[in-house]
Amino acid sequence: MRLDETQTPTPPRVETGSEWIRTGRIREKIASVVQVLQREGVGGVAQKLGHWLHYHKTQPRIDATYGTDTQAWMDMEVLNASGPNIEHARVYAPSPLYDAQEILKKLPIDFSEYDFVDLGSGKGMMLLVAAEFGFGRVSGVEFGRAAYEVGLENLTKFRERRPTAPPVEMHFGDAGSFPLPDRPLVVYMFNPFGSVVIQTVLAGMERSLRSTPRDCWIVYVNPVHHEVFAQCSFLATEAIQSDRNKKAPYAIYRAKIG
Repeated sequence: MRLDETQTPTPPRVETGSEWIRTGRIREKIASVVQVLQREGVGGVAQKLGHWLHYHKTQPRIDATYGTDTQAWMDMEVLNASGPNIEHARVYAPSPLYDAQEILKKLPIDFSEYDFVDLGSGKGMMLLVAAEFGFGRVSGVEFGRAAYEVGLENLTKFRERRPTAPPVEMHFGDAGSFPLPDRPLVVYMFNPFGSVVIQTVLAGMERSLRSTPRDCWIVYVNPVHHEVFAQCSFLATEAIQSDRNKKAPYAIYRAKIG
């Protein structure tokens, strides 16, 4: 996924490189803890620290388990993104694994009966997670060439260790023109692009659902552009968590077609 300028954690603006990013994230965490202490006291800080510990314990798990590379950030100099929506691209950063797993568990569905699609799938971390959850089929689309190529390598390593896992595919291209599977769907997004691309994606999704009615859920982590979804007539907001000082914010939507 790529991060929007308004997203947390803050991506690099002028300087680049992992050292700058790590320093910026540490400063952000300190500032966030101070804000929680002022607003919610020691109890609120304890809750945030508990979440922080879960996050940092869980985040390296995929790479440690499968020998993959999903955690290292990629800034625009190395992402090698292309396509009509290049102006909306941001740096690559992995989804917050602990939060993403907890959010998927909230869906009241039989995973095996649904296909999972990650729009802006980066290096493929959430594709591996979805396969672990037992979705029927798993696919992702990524338009950063460098991230896509690492993602293919990650899928190969995953398949070597999990040969009986559900089918997993990764496509190189633009999310705005990616054809959705005809089965019931869970569409995942970690704030991968701006509102212009989201509108294109949602328009295509509505056409697909009206052409082939089926159940469809959208999981949008760090919902910077929630208002675009909220104004979409074919979607209903099922859940929303907006307090980023406690855990990763997210929104869950369900299509009213089908």
